[in-house]
Amino acid sequence: MQTKLKQVWAKCLEIIHNEINDQSFKTWFEPIVPIKIADNTLTIEVPSQFFYEWLEENYVEVLRKAIDATLGNQGMLEYSILVDKGDKKNPPISYNIPNQKATQNTTSKPKPEADVFKSPFMFKDLDSLELDSYLNTRYTFNNYIEGDC
Repeated sequence: MQTKLKQVWAKCLEIIHNEINDQSFKTWFEPIVPIKIADNTLTIEVPSQFFYEWLEENYVEVLRKAIDATLGNQGMLEYSILVDKGDKKNPPISYNIPNQKATQNTTSKPKPEADVFKSPFMFKDLDSLELDSYLNTRYTFNNYIEGDC
């Protein structure tokens, strides 16, 4: 089972490396550790929540392509986020985030128009507006005192 896991992950890394530059590959994909493979689901361990979010925002298409090429169209990817590396006495702590299969041709519904923020500078009669300057009236040049440092 471990040999299949290593083979699948090595194939994924090869596909990913062909898609992105070396620096990005070293930064974002070399630290990933494959954990298990079961039922066409590959579980990988990432070092942090930020790491997971960055992969999902920037490399989801590349990951999808690699998973499809190695596990087929039914392949899934699951993340295990390392929360605490642990020590000799305590085992590492992590939690899993299942990844739903992304569809290739999804269309999102347009968001309903929200209330538009009205800028105070858009008023027609700007001179008649009473705007507070939030300046302290006690501080003026008439009572400014210069001193030695």
